[in-house]
Amino acid sequence: MGRAFRDGADGGGRRGGVFEESMRMGKKKYGHLGERTRCRLCRERIREVDYKNVDLLEKCAARNGKIASRKRTGTCARHQRQIKEAVKRARFVGFMPYIST
Repeated sequence: MGRAFRDGADGGGRRGGVFEESMRMGKKKYGHLGERTRCRLCRERIREVDYKNVDLLEKCAARNGKIASRKRTGTCARHQRQIKEAVKRARFVGFMPYIST
């Protein structure tokens, strides 16, 4: 079974046939020329995220209380780590709920 696939019994082996066509058809290449979105906190020149800034922390958390991902919030890795620590501290002190129902 595997040898027939490699020898080309399916119409071209790994490089030809239906598999290659489906891979070619599914991929679309787009150029990303200079369209880099910057971190919102970097744009506002915020160096440190404070746990007492609840308005900012609520924007970075979902309604159910989970911390949103970098992809969703658009923050850089450095600020995402600071947000994570700040949310944990704000929850511990009582500024933010652990979960909301």
